[in-house]
Amino acid sequence: RIERRDMVSYPNFFGGFLAFLSAFLWAAASLIWNKLNKQNIAPISISLGKAVTACCCFILAALFIGYDLPDKRNCLVLLVSGFLGISIGDTAFFYSLKYLGLRNSALLTVFIPIVVVLLAFLFLGEQLSFVKFFGIAACIYGTVAVVREHIPAGAPGNRRAGIAWACVSIVSCALSILISKTALSSVGAFEASLLRLGSGTVGLLLLCAVKKNSFKEALYVLKPSFLKTLFLGSFFGTFLGIWCFIMALKYTLTSIATAVSGTSPIFVLLLSYWLLRERISKNAAWGTVIAVSGGVLVLVF
Repeated sequence: RIERRDMVSYPNFFGGFLAFLSAFLWAAASLIWNKLNKQNIAPISISLGKAVTACCCFILAALFIGYDLPDKRNCLVLLVSGFLGISIGDTAFFYSLKYLGLRNSALLTVFIPIVVVLLAFLFLGEQLSFVKFFGIAACIYGTVAVVREHIPAGAPGNRRAGIAWACVSIVSCALSILISKTALSSVGAFEASLLRLGSGTVGLLLLCAVKKNSFKEALYVLKPSFLKTLFLGSFFGTFLGIWCFIMALKYTLTSIATAVSGTSPIFVLLLSYWLLRERISKNAAWGTVIAVSGGVLVLVF
């Protein structure tokens, strides 16, 4: 029987596996969200719809498995983290998607692990061996290669606005991850996930309240024809994806969890090949090999 302290003593395998699992879940969800993106739905509508749906999933799960409320300090830390990462970070990403197209937005989000590695070194004192640092670099490089090769450019609307929104998303998500890590030493991953998502949902409601016609736009995603897509994307990508990522963050270094979970485009490529029969180019295949090899280096050494 593996005790909890044993998993913490050997975090790379357990935390790394969960990070890979979160990447897979986010990839599967991205294929689902792509259906809503084609319907020209407002970014705030998708963000709020998936947050509310996933919140309901967490609340239902809490009724069955229980919930231990953290102390006031950790509650506040996780609430701030959720507002930054979900209310601001996710919404800003959807706006960058609108202005820059899928490829450019996805490329810019690869900067999130880079920012997290730097911040974790500066503020959390996380030290990486040369092999782990090389593995993280390989994950990021391979992911960039796949994103550039696989995702179509799309039609950007306003490049400056798109880059500005992408920068807001990168900084908000990186800070959110860093802040969450400080609370996870004494808070369960399920409790942390629920608090972050609940805070993010409230934040999105506040954003809707100050933005004209936002509630009307948000209700559009509740059309019966969209409900199945909304539930599937929220359940796999937001509910299970966030829960797995927070557990990965709890049991391994912030830098490792973020870099490995950032390989989501690799799984998008593989799922697109398997489900949609899309062709994989040589560059994308090499990028996949490099990213996966980097992940193995991070986990084993």
